[in-house]
Order: sequence, then C-alpha cells, then structure tokens
Amino acid sequence: MKGFNKIITIFTFIYLLTVTIQSLIAQPNTLPKLTLGVLPFSHAGVERYEAVSLSNRLHSGLVGTKQFQVVEIEKVNSVMNELAFQLSGACTDAACAAKAGQQLGAKWMVTGAVGKVGQTYTIDVRVIDVETRQTILTIPRDFRGEIDALLNLMIDIANELAEKTADRLKTGQLEVKSTPAGAEVYLNHKLAGQTPLLLQMVPIGEYRLEIRKAGYLNYERAITIQPLATRRIDELLQRLCRLIIISNPQGAQIFLDDERVGTTPWSKTMPEGTYKLKLKKNDYLTHAQKLSLAADRTLRIELHKDPLLVKRMNDLRNHRKNDRNLKPARSHKWAWILGGTALVGGGIAAWLLLEKERAEEPVEVIGLPPEPPGKP
Repeated sequence: MKGFNKIITIFTFIYLLTVTIQSLIAQPNTLPKLTLGVLPFSHAGVERYEAVSLSNRLHSGLVGTKQFQVVEIEKVNSVMNELAFQLSGACTDAACAAKAGQQLGAKWMVTGAVGKVGQTYTIDVRVIDVETRQTILTIPRDFRGEIDALLNLMIDIANELAEKTADRLKTGQLEVKSTPAGAEVYLNHKLAGQTPLLLQMVPIGEYRLEIRKAGYLNYERAITIQPLATRRIDELLQRLCRLIIISNPQGAQIFLDDERVGTTPWSKTMPEGTYKLKLKKNDYLTHAQKLSLAADRTLRIELHKDPLLVKRMNDLRNHRKNDRNLKPARSHKWAWILGGTALVGGGIAAWLLLEKERAEEPVEVIGLPPEPPGKP
C-alpha cells in the first residue's frame, strides 16, 4: 500500500511539472510590439514607381519579422496626402517624418532613398524616433546588377533592422532635467550624468532615482522604465538655507508647522519654503508668525510677559506687602493689651496678698472688754 502511494505521488508530481512547462512555453511574448510606419523612398536616377515598389517591399519584409506593428500603406498614403507631401514625392528629413509619425500614431518612422551612380544602385534606410526626431539606426547598401534584385535586398534590410532593434524593445529612455541645471543624476546609487540628461537604451524595470546638487535638497523617488517609452523628470530643486532662532529670554520651545523642533537658541539647515513658526514659554505670550525662507536667515525674537499674569503677580506682591505693613501694628496693640492686663492682674494680686497678711496679723487688746448687758 505504501509503495502504491509513492507511485501516485511521483506521477502527480510529473503531471504538475509537465503542465507548468507547457504553460510557460505557451505564454505569448509579453514585450509590446513597436508601431512604425514606412514612408515612400526618395529617388534619384531611378523611376518614382521603382522607388515606391522598393519601399513597399521593405514594408512587407518588416511585417514578416513579426517584431513590429507596421502601419498599413494605405493609411500612410492618406496621411501623406493630407500633408501634401505627395507634391515633393518623398518625405525623408526627420522633421517631416516625425510630423507624419505623430498623425499615424507611430513610435518610429522608416525613410529611405534609392539612387543610381553609374552601374551601382545605392540604398540608404534610416529609422527615426518620432518623439525625439533623432535617427536611431542607418542601414546603407550598394548593389551592382539589375534593379529587380533590389527587391530581395529589401527583405535582407528588414531582417537586419529587426535584429538591430530587438534590444530596444526591452529598453526605454530616461530624460532628467532640473532647475538649476548641472545636478548629478544617480540610478540605483550609480552616477549616470548631469542634468539635463537623456539616457537611451535603459533596460526596463524599477530604479531608484536621485538628483543631487550642493546647496540643495536631494531629490529621490522610485521610477519605472517602460518598454519603448520615455520617462521624463523635470524637478525644481529646493535650496537649503541656514535658519537661526534666538529669543529673549532663552529657553522658548520652537514649533514649525505645529511640530516641536527644539528650544532657543536653535539653528538648522532647512529647505526653502514657507513655514508656520511658534515660540512658547511659560509666563510669556506665544509668539506666532509666517516664516518665508529663501536664504540663510537669523531671527531675533523678543518675548513679552503675559499681561494677565503680570497683573496677578503685581496683585499678589501688593497683598504680601500690605500683610507685612499690618503685622507690626497688630503686634504693638496686643503688646499694650497684654502689658495692661499683666499690670492690672499684678495690682490685684498685690492687694489680695496685702489683705491676707493683714488678716493674719495678731490684734493687741488694752483693758478688759465691757461686760455684756444684763449681767449683775
């Protein structure tokens, strides 16, 4: 029974592994297809229809690579007619190609020129970025022989163009500007250059962008580079300013934007900007002001006593003074009372003592006392 369970477990594992591999193989290419348009070639030494035939063959070759989303020829011709480019017969300069590409919704435009010098045909194919109007790829070819052999050459050029631009489908661009300019740009903590900066062929993915300049607050943020897209950063850097706050008296609590940052005297380097400043100290009125910081600044703030507190203190001081004035008078009065009481009490005690002495003193009798009445 145990052996059977092991067999079931092994077969289950093999089945899940097979399904996983098949799902991975079946997943379509997630990279986006770049949209491009092919403009009719200019011509010199060959007929116009021959130049058009060659540009059409290049169009077919690019579709065959399955690497691009190629704008239909009819749509290209319609836009060309709207722009009246058909009068000149071609659109080969970057400005013209970019304008047509914008209307076509294309990322790249392919232009070319075909000519003949003696017995040699010349082919020059250029790929132009619609957004930047820069030529990102040039493929030149020379050929000696019949002109119809150039049709196969167009297929070769299409394949070469696809091969040389394959890496671009996995990259994007990063454009960084700053005010003031000349700031250092770091990608994932590695120096990439100074502003203004345009980085091409940046692999797609997540990056940590930093912009640093002496005397200014560092700018940091996470960015994502998307395939075939340009990520633009245009940052106004904040100047760093030295702020010093002194108060009289010292020891006042400092609040910036309602956050306590320290006590006076106090100094710190801060980004320029506008802040709400408050100073608080016991027994003193709260000082509040709007602080605009655009350069180094020293604030000297005079704190004022709370008038209600001053009045209470004065009243208490006066009350204590009155108490001190009253205490000597009251003690003098009581001294007289106590002294008088003692004097009277002493006189009474002396009189009583005298009377007692008199009562105890013997009386001296002279002669006999008279006889009581009625005795014979």
